Amino acid sequence: MSLRIKAIVIIVALVALFLGLRLMVHLLVIMPSAEKLELKASQRDSERVSAELAKVTEAISLTLTDYAYWDDAYNFAKGTNPTFQDEQILPSAFQRMGIDFFAMYDHQGGMLLQSQGGDLPSQSAFAEAFPVDKKLPYGALLIPETLTELPSGLLNTSHGPLLFCTANILTNDQTGPPAGRMLMARHMSRQRWVELGALAQTTVRPYFPGTPYPASLRALAPGAYDGLEQ
Repeated sequence: MSLRIKAIVIIVALVALFLGLRLMVHLLVIMPSAEKLELKASQRDSERVSAELAKVTEAISLTLTDYAYWDDAYNFAKGTNPTFQDEQILPSAFQRMGIDFFAMYDHQGGMLLQSQGGDLPSQSAFAEAFPVDKKLPYGALLIPETLTELPSGLLNTSHGPLLFCTANILTNDQTGPPAGRMLMARHMSRQRWVELGALAQTTVRPYFPGTPYPASLRALAPGAYDGLEQ
Protein backbone atom coordinates (compact mmCIF):
# COMPACT_ATOMS: atom_id res chain seq x y z
CA MET A 1 0.00 0.00 0.00
CA SER A 2 1.43 3.34 -1.02
CA LEU A 3 2.02 6.14 1.42
CA ARG A 4 -0.68 8.20 -0.26
CA ILE A 5 -3.31 5.50 0.19
CA LYS A 6 -2.26 5.01 3.81
CA ALA A 7 -2.65 8.72 4.42
CA ILE A 8 -6.12 8.73 2.84
CA VAL A 9 -7.17 5.74 4.97
CA ILE A 10 -5.91 7.43 8.13
CA ILE A 11 -7.71 10.68 7.26
CA VAL A 12 -10.95 8.83 6.51
CA ALA A 13 -10.63 6.91 9.81
CA LEU A 14 -10.01 10.11 11.75
CA VAL A 15 -12.98 11.82 10.11
CA ALA A 16 -15.19 8.82 10.89
CA LEU A 17 -13.93 8.80 14.48
CA PHE A 18 -14.59 12.53 14.80
CA LEU A 19 -18.10 12.19 13.39
CA GLY A 20 -18.79 9.22 15.67
CA LEU A 21 -17.61 11.12 18.73
CA ARG A 22 -19.65 14.13 17.69
CA LEU A 23 -22.75 11.96 17.31
CA MET A 24 -22.16 10.37 20.71
CA VAL A 25 -21.79 13.77 22.36
CA HIS A 26 -24.99 14.92 20.67
CA LEU A 27 -26.95 11.83 21.73
CA LEU A 28 -25.55 11.48 25.25
CA VAL A 29 -24.98 15.09 26.29
CA ILE A 30 -26.67 17.69 24.12
CA MET A 31 -30.04 15.99 23.53
CA PRO A 32 -30.65 15.05 27.20
CA SER A 33 -29.68 18.56 28.27
CA ALA A 34 -32.01 20.08 25.68
CA GLU A 35 -34.83 17.78 26.80
CA LYS A 36 -34.28 18.77 30.43
CA LEU A 37 -34.33 22.45 29.49
CA GLU A 38 -37.51 21.94 27.47
CA LEU A 39 -39.12 20.06 30.36
CA LYS A 40 -38.20 22.83 32.80
CA ALA A 41 -39.57 25.44 30.41
CA SER A 42 -42.83 23.47 30.09
CA GLN A 43 -43.09 23.20 33.86
CA ARG A 44 -42.56 26.94 34.24
CA ASP A 45 -45.21 27.60 31.59
CA SER A 46 -47.63 25.28 33.38
CA GLU A 47 -46.99 26.98 36.71
CA ARG A 48 -47.56 30.43 35.21
CA VAL A 49 -50.81 29.33 33.57
CA SER A 50 -52.01 27.73 36.82
CA ALA A 51 -51.17 30.92 38.70
CA GLU A 52 -53.08 33.11 36.24
CA LEU A 53 -56.05 30.72 36.28
CA ALA A 54 -56.01 30.83 40.09
CA LYS A 55 -56.18 34.65 39.92
CA VAL A 56 -59.28 34.47 37.72
CA THR A 57 -60.86 31.90 40.06
CA GLU A 58 -60.09 34.12 43.06
CA ALA A 59 -61.72 37.10 41.37
CA ILE A 60 -64.87 35.05 40.76
CA SER A 61 -64.87 33.74 44.34
CA LEU A 62 -64.57 37.26 45.79
CA THR A 63 -67.63 38.40 43.83
CA LEU A 64 -69.43 35.18 44.75
CA THR A 65 -68.90 35.57 48.50
CA ASP A 66 -70.10 39.19 48.35
CA TYR A 67 -73.45 37.84 47.16
CA ALA A 68 -73.57 34.45 48.89
CA TYR A 69 -72.78 35.76 52.39
CA TRP A 70 -75.56 38.34 52.42
CA ASP A 71 -78.75 38.52 54.45
CA ASP A 72 -80.76 39.68 51.43
CA ALA A 73 -79.75 36.61 49.39
CA TYR A 74 -80.20 34.34 52.43
CA ASN A 75 -83.73 35.61 53.01
CA PHE A 76 -84.58 35.28 49.32
CA ALA A 77 -83.46 31.63 49.36
CA LYS A 78 -85.61 31.16 52.47
CA GLY A 79 -88.58 32.66 50.62
CA THR A 80 -88.86 35.87 52.67
CA ASN A 81 -87.35 38.44 50.29
CA PRO A 82 -89.27 38.22 46.99
CA THR A 83 -87.94 41.52 45.60
CA PHE A 84 -84.29 40.43 45.76
CA GLN A 85 -84.05 39.29 42.14
CA ASP A 86 -85.53 42.46 40.65
CA GLU A 87 -83.62 44.84 42.91
CA GLN A 88 -80.21 43.21 43.28
CA ILE A 89 -79.57 40.87 40.34
CA LEU A 90 -78.37 43.07 37.49
CA PRO A 91 -76.88 41.22 34.47
CA SER A 92 -74.99 44.35 33.36
CA ALA A 93 -73.22 44.51 36.72
CA PHE A 94 -72.20 40.86 36.49
CA GLN A 95 -70.83 41.40 32.99
CA ARG A 96 -68.65 44.26 34.21
CA MET A 97 -67.25 41.93 36.87
CA GLY A 98 -66.54 39.18 34.34
CA ILE A 99 -69.36 36.94 35.58
CA ASP A 100 -71.23 35.37 32.66
CA PHE A 101 -73.52 33.13 34.66
CA PHE A 102 -75.15 33.41 38.09
CA ALA A 103 -77.56 30.98 39.74
CA MET A 104 -79.08 30.24 43.12
CA TYR A 105 -80.30 26.82 44.21
CA ASP A 106 -82.30 25.76 47.22
CA HIS A 107 -80.94 23.23 49.69
CA GLN A 108 -82.39 20.39 47.59
CA GLY A 109 -80.65 21.55 44.41
CA GLY A 110 -83.67 23.11 42.73
CA MET A 111 -82.95 26.33 40.81
CA LEU A 112 -84.32 29.47 42.45
CA LEU A 113 -83.09 31.95 39.86
CA GLN A 114 -80.47 32.41 37.18
CA SER A 115 -78.96 35.29 35.27
CA GLN A 116 -76.70 34.92 32.28
CA GLY A 117 -75.09 37.23 29.79
CA GLY A 118 -72.32 37.29 27.25
CA ASP A 119 -72.57 36.09 23.68
CA LEU A 120 -74.63 33.22 22.28
CA PRO A 121 -71.92 30.55 22.76
CA SER A 122 -71.72 31.56 26.43
CA GLN A 123 -75.47 31.23 26.86
CA SER A 124 -75.49 27.89 25.07
CA ALA A 125 -72.66 26.59 27.25
CA PHE A 126 -74.51 27.51 30.43
CA ALA A 127 -77.79 26.07 29.18
CA GLU A 128 -75.99 22.80 28.49
CA ALA A 129 -74.12 22.63 31.80
CA PHE A 130 -76.83 24.01 34.08
CA PRO A 131 -80.30 23.31 32.62
CA VAL A 132 -83.04 25.41 34.19
CA ASP A 133 -85.48 22.50 34.46
CA LYS A 134 -83.04 20.24 36.34
CA LYS A 135 -81.49 20.21 39.77
CA LEU A 136 -77.95 21.43 40.26
CA PRO A 137 -75.78 18.86 38.43
CA TYR A 138 -72.38 17.58 39.50
CA GLY A 139 -73.72 17.49 43.05
CA ALA A 140 -70.75 15.79 44.68
CA LEU A 141 -68.41 18.17 42.91
CA LEU A 142 -70.21 21.37 43.87
CA ILE A 143 -71.19 20.65 47.50
CA PRO A 144 -68.84 22.39 49.95
CA GLU A 145 -67.37 20.09 52.59
CA THR A 146 -67.31 22.92 55.14
CA LEU A 147 -69.61 25.88 55.67
CA THR A 148 -67.37 28.40 53.89
CA GLU A 149 -65.49 26.17 51.42
CA LEU A 150 -65.65 27.41 47.82
CA PRO A 151 -65.50 24.47 45.34
CA SER A 152 -64.26 25.57 41.93
CA GLY A 153 -63.03 24.11 38.67
CA LEU A 154 -63.51 23.83 34.92
CA LEU A 155 -66.50 22.13 33.30
CA ASN A 156 -66.27 21.26 29.64
CA THR A 157 -69.19 21.77 27.28
CA SER A 158 -69.60 21.49 23.53
CA HIS A 159 -69.49 25.31 23.46
CA GLY A 160 -66.29 25.65 25.47
CA PRO A 161 -65.20 25.29 29.10
CA LEU A 162 -66.76 27.08 32.05
CA LEU A 163 -64.72 28.27 35.01
CA PHE A 164 -67.04 28.04 38.00
CA CYS A 165 -67.10 28.66 41.74
CA THR A 166 -69.84 27.76 44.25
CA ALA A 167 -70.65 28.71 47.83
CA ASN A 168 -73.21 28.05 50.52
CA ILE A 169 -75.78 30.81 50.91
CA LEU A 170 -75.18 32.20 54.39
CA THR A 171 -75.98 35.26 56.47
CA ASN A 172 -73.82 38.39 56.64
CA ASP A 173 -71.76 36.91 59.47
CA GLN A 174 -71.26 33.65 57.52
CA THR A 175 -73.49 31.53 59.71
CA GLY A 176 -76.05 28.94 58.71
CA PRO A 177 -77.64 26.64 58.30
CA PRO A 178 -77.12 27.17 54.54
CA ALA A 179 -80.23 28.33 52.72
CA GLY A 180 -78.96 26.79 49.50
CA ARG A 181 -76.03 27.18 47.11
CA MET A 182 -74.91 29.95 44.79
CA LEU A 183 -72.91 29.52 41.62
CA MET A 184 -71.00 31.96 39.44
CA ALA A 185 -69.14 31.06 36.27
CA ARG A 186 -67.15 32.55 33.43
CA HIS A 187 -67.22 31.26 29.89
CA MET A 188 -63.58 30.59 28.95
CA SER A 189 -63.83 31.50 25.30
CA ARG A 190 -60.92 31.20 22.88
CA GLN A 191 -60.19 34.91 23.31
CA ARG A 192 -60.03 34.55 27.09
CA TRP A 193 -57.52 31.69 26.79
CA VAL A 194 -55.45 33.91 24.48
CA GLU A 195 -55.54 36.70 27.06
CA LEU A 196 -54.63 34.30 29.87
CA GLY A 197 -51.77 32.90 27.78
CA ALA A 198 -50.48 36.43 27.17
CA LEU A 199 -50.38 37.05 30.92
CA ALA A 200 -48.60 33.73 31.43
CA GLN A 201 -46.28 34.40 28.47
CA THR A 202 -47.16 31.16 26.71
CA THR A 203 -49.79 29.56 24.47
CA VAL A 204 -52.72 27.96 26.28
CA ARG A 205 -55.13 25.39 24.94
CA PRO A 206 -57.19 23.32 27.39
CA TYR A 207 -57.85 19.62 26.92
CA PHE A 208 -60.49 17.53 28.65
CA PRO A 209 -61.22 13.78 28.73
CA GLY A 210 -62.91 12.91 25.45
CA THR A 211 -61.27 15.80 23.58
CA PRO A 212 -59.23 14.70 20.53
CA TYR A 213 -55.59 15.71 20.82
CA PRO A 214 -54.17 17.51 17.76
CA ALA A 215 -52.08 15.65 15.21
CA SER A 216 -49.09 17.88 16.00
CA LEU A 217 -48.92 16.51 19.56
CA ARG A 218 -49.39 12.93 18.40
CA ALA A 219 -46.56 13.31 15.89
CA LEU A 220 -44.19 14.54 18.60
CA ALA A 221 -44.95 11.61 20.92
CA PRO A 222 -46.51 8.64 19.05
CA GLY A 223 -48.63 6.53 21.37
CA ALA A 224 -48.28 8.90 24.34
CA TYR A 225 -51.89 10.07 24.10
CA ASP A 226 -53.47 6.67 23.45
CA GLY A 227 -56.26 6.01 25.94
CA LEU A 228 -56.34 9.59 27.27
CA GLU A 229 -59.33 10.63 25.18
CA GLN A 230 -61.73 8.09 26.57
